[in-house]
Parts: sequence; C-alpha cells; structure tokens
Amino acid sequence: MDKKISCGVRPNSSAYRERSHRWLACLVVVFGAVALLLPISAAVAQKDTATSESSASKVSVPSLTGNAESGRRLFVSDGCYECHGNQGQGAATTGPRIAPNPIPMEGIMSYIRRPSGRMPPFSAKLVPDQDVADIYAYLKSVSGPGDVKNVPLFTK
Repeated sequence: MDKKISCGVRPNSSAYRERSHRWLACLVVVFGAVALLLPISAAVAQKDTATSESSASKVSVPSLTGNAESGRRLFVSDGCYECHGNQGQGAATTGPRIAPNPIPMEGIMSYIRRPSGRMPPFSAKLVPDQDVADIYAYLKSVSGPGDVKNVPLFTK
C-alpha cells in the first residue's frame, strides 16, 4: 500500500528525496546566512552603543552643577526611589544605599549608564547628564542619621 503525502509525492520515490534534499539545502543556507549575519549586526549595535556612550561622556562631569530640589523631584519621577528608597537609604532586597555620602559623581554617572547589577541602564537620552547632576546634588543634600545623643528616648 503506497501512501501519498500532501504534496502528491510518494515517500520512497526519487522525487520525494530530491524535494527533501532541496528543503534541507535551503535550511542550511538560511541558517548559515543567519549565523554569518548575527556577529555583524552585533558589531554594528555595539558600535552604535559605543558612539552614543562616547557622545554622552563628552560632557565634563565636574563642570555640571546640580540643583538639589530639582534632583529630589527627578529622583521620584525617574523612579530611583522605587529601589533606593525615598532618601536613597536602600534596602537589602531592592537596591543599595546611595545616600547620604554618595560615591563620587563620576562613579554615579558611569554606573547609571552601564550598571553591572539588576539596575537597568539609563542612556543620556533617557536621563540627561544635567538630570544626573541634579539627582547627585539631591543625594549629597540628604542628611545622615541623627546622633543618638540627641534622641530623647536614648538619653534617659
């Protein structure tokens, strides 16, 4: 009993084998082309990222002066508080403490652009350098914990 398949060619026929070989050859060509193009597209994307990062780093970080009040608003509107807390105090499960006494501005700028942990990267288009300077001014303005000697409950 000869079974016919949907394309009208018998499975054991030479036409079936030829058609199968053509399909296999097409698949090899397609996957080969994809394998060749992936490294090229990755290199182009990496070049575009490097270009945008180098243009973002052209701003001289020390020349930026931030506004703490504007930085407080940006800290909330940009969502920094969601992981780092309302005053940058951080939490064990979400994000590290970044205030008071934040790391130098260059470190903050670098980490915001190219983080190494769970934090997503924020390009200069998304958070401009001036906004980072304002957020940094806010973090520097956050006062640390008060002295224990000034807490009435502990002075009894």
